[in-house]
Amino acid sequence: MNHGKGPFGNGFKGIIFDMDGVIFDSESVWRDATFEVNPQFGIEFDDAYRQSLCGMDERSIRSRISSDFPHADVDEYRDAVISEVNGRLLSGIPPRPGFLEFLEVCRAEGMRIGLATSSDPGRAMTMFEADGLDPDILFDATAFGTEVSESKPDPEIFLLASSRMGLDPESCLVLEDSLNGLKGAFDGGFHPMMLVDLVEPDGWVASKGIPVFHDFEGLLRLGRFVHRPKEYDVGKRGPSHSVFMGYSDPTFSITARLDVTDLYDRCKSEHRSFFIEFLHMVSVASNGVENFRLRLMDGKLVIFDVIDPSYVVIRDDDTICTSSVTFTPDRDGFFERVRADVDACKSPDHEPSFSGNRRLDLLYVSCLPWIDFVSVKNPYDLKSIDECSIPRITWGRVVDDGGRRRLTVDVSAHHALMDGYHIASFFNGLQDLLDGFIGDPSD
Repeated sequence: MNHGKGPFGNGFKGIIFDMDGVIFDSESVWRDATFEVNPQFGIEFDDAYRQSLCGMDERSIRSRISSDFPHADVDEYRDAVISEVNGRLLSGIPPRPGFLEFLEVCRAEGMRIGLATSSDPGRAMTMFEADGLDPDILFDATAFGTEVSESKPDPEIFLLASSRMGLDPESCLVLEDSLNGLKGAFDGGFHPMMLVDLVEPDGWVASKGIPVFHDFEGLLRLGRFVHRPKEYDVGKRGPSHSVFMGYSDPTFSITARLDVTDLYDRCKSEHRSFFIEFLHMVSVASNGVENFRLRLMDGKLVIFDVIDPSYVVIRDDDTICTSSVTFTPDRDGFFERVRADVDACKSPDHEPSFSGNRRLDLLYVSCLPWIDFVSVKNPYDLKSIDECSIPRITWGRVVDDGGRRRLTVDVSAHHALMDGYHIASFFNGLQDLLDGFIGDPSD
């Protein structure tokens, strides 16, 4: 076993799954059953209230409803809801598309697989068996809501699962759809990821840099998960950090002209994408400068071990879509990932997005191949201090300059995190990569 050293990387040794909303699309069943039963007991609440119950065990749900609706017979009410849900589940609910494939990939990576669900063992077993699945085969360890004294968002159920897996929290990923579950995993020292079902990510999810996915395909495409950031010694930035943190607009940019002759000519002769090849070089150079990996998070200065490029894809109907891929030093592997991702974004079946994953471990990249610009002004939401700490890199059209190919590149960054020296280091590193480009290493 390689313990997560392959495409999921970062040394993760295990992954813990929630059940309702993650493995099975059963949260919609609970929602519909709840609102059908509510009027029978004179209980009325909106979906936001229902979502606040997601991830809790049955004991905690009954306690909460009993407190908020003292006139109702809560035990009879919840029994009726559960009976309605069980009736709807008799025919079985298939796992979410891609779950079994994703599980096999994790298993192939040598990762241990856990289940942490607020459901009781009987109902969980019924759901898996209805689809011909055996939890004892799927999972190395399980933890149920009836086995813990505290419900999500308390981390107890995740700690129980990881203990039975023989792993510590720091080495485990947790895949959750509920905010309660994500908070419990985060507070327990795990690495949470959100798989969206009925609940959309909120500001807390973005502020913690939690990766957000809408399906298992996105997880499979990513191929690598995100480390939790480490705190960074503010003292290493000197007085400039506190000075620029006080500015109403602390962003600045530097534009430079680079010689891309060798890369451009080789891409043309081999019919390879200049955009993807240059994107890889930009990613290598950015990861090589520590300050490009610094971010602001909840008022603290943190650093990521790796940052991934997030780029804009222009679809055939001229709509804009943002996407991202995992960074890897392997040029050919990176090339194939980006090419597949761009093709997926351009597919008519793909719903365009301009929000991305709202992750902080990204590098924002834009290409303007139509113009040879002199400078660029990038938009920043100055109300979002954390997001302002993500560097922006933009390049334009390749132009002929006396027989050499030149490209203008602009870097925009937060001055509290880096200075002109660091951007110059990036440009020098990028030019070194361009000067040393030899094309296909197998030639």
